[in-house]
Amino acid sequence: MNKFTKISTTALFAIFLAACDKPVEKKTEITSSQPEATQAAKVEDKKAEQIFVVEAQKTEQALTIDSQGVEDYRKLEVWNAAQEKEMAALRTELQQKIATQDKAQIRSAFTQFTAKVSDILKSLDAVEIKNTEVQQLKEKLKESLSLSHELLSSAVNVMVSENPSEELQNEMKAKTDKLMQVSTELQAIQTELQQKFAK
Repeated sequence: MNKFTKISTTALFAIFLAACDKPVEKKTEITSSQPEATQAAKVEDKKAEQIFVVEAQKTEQALTIDSQGVEDYRKLEVWNAAQEKEMAALRTELQQKIATQDKAQIRSAFTQFTAKVSDILKSLDAVEIKNTEVQQLKEKLKESLSLSHELLSSAVNVMVSENPSEELQNEMKAKTDKLMQVSTELQAIQTELQQKFAK
């Protein structure tokens, strides 16, 4: 009877241990997988947080860039409005002098016009632009003004010369073509930026 008792006690003890081992193993599995799951969740949360921070920074930068663009575009608009009236008056005066056909008056008016264009280009250079897109508009505007002046200079030279050369006329045609191309590019940039930055 002792043997059976011992055997049954051993069997009961083994069953008890086996039964105890399984929950312990499960508990261990749960415990060991919980930190992994928790750790994985923490990593995912950290990644999501980093993505959120990066996206927030991008949005903030975009807003800063846009607000800078709006400010810079406005500066160019104000500059253009201020120069437009003066340039119109100078063009009118130059046209009146050209209409007289008096070469001395044409040269004198063109000299004044050239000085004013130089001042206008200097004032354009003085307009501080930080936004790269608006800076492109500024550079294209400057190129357009310079080419306009060069073309006008060639036209005046043709008018005041006794016998304009074919080379001078070809130069004028090339400058006219280039100015038309630059004007088209300027218009495209201005339209795009007006939609983006004009308020």
